[in-house]
Amino acid sequence: MNRNNKVISSLILTSSLFLAACGGSSSNNGSATRLTEEDFNNQSFVVKGNEQVADSFTFFNKNKTGTEFIGDFKDKPFSVNPMTWDIKDNKSLNVAFNGGSGGYSFFREVVEKNIYTGRKNGKPSYLRKLLPLKLQDLDGKIFKFDLSGLASADNPRGCISRTLKVVKNKAYLKEVCNKDTPKNILVHENVAMHSEFSNTVKFSFLAPNNKDSILLSLISGDFNTSAEVVLVYQGRFKAVQIEKMKMVKKEAF
Repeated sequence: MNRNNKVISSLILTSSLFLAACGGSSSNNGSATRLTEEDFNNQSFVVKGNEQVADSFTFFNKNKTGTEFIGDFKDKPFSVNPMTWDIKDNKSLNVAFNGGSGGYSFFREVVEKNIYTGRKNGKPSYLRKLLPLKLQDLDGKIFKFDLSGLASADNPRGCISRTLKVVKNKAYLKEVCNKDTPKNILVHENVAMHSEFSNTVKFSFLAPNNKDSILLSLISGDFNTSAEVVLVYQGRFKAVQIEKMKMVKKEAF
């Protein structure tokens, strides 16, 4: 090997080590751009909203159907959208809504842990695959939500403290708020893994006249320290919200 080739090889090796040290992904290659049905079969993904897109939660069923929950965004209200999907030429995920009247295509470029980085209809997009979650991960624990980053629309009662306690198949949501009721406790009488959506816990009520429910899934972190979760509210209050919470020893009150 001549001197120039040695210099080039050294630069390539140094660059690779630098990327690894900085958390760079070795998946930025052909394997990352290749998509298969197994990437999405019975999996759920979350998109964290910004000034261009809304928060969303999407479940991909193995039978090529699925459900997408879209949060409030600008003048568009919360919506639940049935869909179909497929993988074309192992290159793109194609989603169609309402019998094909709308949808999108996603091309993956990089895989980093549970994050698929790519382009959705030509624009940068980050699909976060839900992390594994079992009901036992929540049982017997108390979690405090970080309310500091919530917009006023997502915290209409001006709550300053909110905790969630899970005991087997029951959950106790306690809030201390500035508006309406200063202290409030909400008991979810049925806590179970969702019958269809993978890695998702459903909080609901047994009373036939109460149709409110909340879906909870893990995006990052863990339930022994701190976690980032997605919450899908269905019922009188409808929303898709991404929130942070940490395990604590005491409830809100």
